[in-house]
Formats: sequence, structure tokens, C-alpha cells
Amino acid sequence: LDYHFPVITLASSTPLDAVCKMFETLNRRGVKLTVFELLMARAFADKVSLRTLWDDAKKEYAEFEEFDIDPYYVLQIISLLNANTIKRSDVLNLAPKSIYNSWKVAIEALGATLRFARKDLGILSSGFLPYNTMLVPMAATWTKILELKGPAIASAKEKLSRWFWASVFSQSYEKGPSSRAVSDFRE
Repeated sequence: LDYHFPVITLASSTPLDAVCKMFETLNRRGVKLTVFELLMARAFADKVSLRTLWDDAKKEYAEFEEFDIDPYYVLQIISLLNANTIKRSDVLNLAPKSIYNSWKVAIEALGATLRFARKDLGILSSGFLPYNTMLVPMAATWTKILELKGPAIASAKEKLSRWFWASVFSQSYEKGPSSRAVSDFRE
């Protein structure tokens, strides 16, 4: 009953983006928040609800639950497509509008990648996926496959399959998976 705890009182005229920034700063020192949660707070100031977008994506793609997909992967895919990087600091600096504008493409590509992994690669669940981080460059590459037509699609899928197995057997994602993902996507 006698415990005194710090309180910050804000005026009702305080801009929402300033409130989100304070929330991020204060919570970085307390309860550890994920990148997705931090961006969720920041995006809310721009009237973008990442939580709603993620919940809708999980309803549309059952594979996200089945493969226990972290929503951070979607943000990394967006960052890879827009800025050629998946470093945490760069993902955190994604603009909410950029996330919103790229969300659907990233979600569709990730869903298609998981179906491809299941159907064509024999990866039936997350337990059979040796490196989860491989999903990020695969999905980013899948956005390019979505632009193809006819036999070029089959050829691209074959190349992606060969890349997957070569990466698995060479254990190239064992060390430095973030930099590996970026260089593989560029190649």
C-alpha cells in the first residue's frame, strides 16, 4: 500500500507518435519487447494495426500456425525487399506506411513458400526445417517468382529447390544467418 512507483502524466494533446516513442523507450529497459511489438506500437500512431494484420494473416494461412511462424519474419521479408537488409536496427526503422504497403506481398510470398516447402521439399512441419531463417530469403525470392509466367515459374522453383538443399547440406545458415540471407537474396 505504501509503494511509490514512477508515473508519467501526458497531456491529452500529446501526439500519438510521441506516446509510442516513450512507450518504446520505457519498455526497452523493463519487460523485453520483440521487434514486432515495438513496431506495432510505432505503427499504431500511423493508424496501422500490425496486430490485426498478423491475426488476419494467420486466419488466411494455416501454415503460419503449423510452422510456428514469428511475425518478425514478415518484417524481415519487407525489410529485405525494400532495403536489402534484415538487421534488427534496420527492421526497427521501417516506416509504418512501408510495412503496410508491402505487407500483403510479404504474407502471400511467405504462405506460398511454406506450401512449396511442404509440397515440393518434403518439409512437413517446422521440426523438419533445419534453419528457420532460410524462410526469409526464400519468401523474398518468391515475390519475384510471383511475377513470372509459364515455364519460367517451374524453372525458378527448381532453382529455389536446389538452393535450399545446397544450403541445408552445406550448413551455410549455421553461422551468420542474417548476412547469409541478404547475400543469398541478392544472388
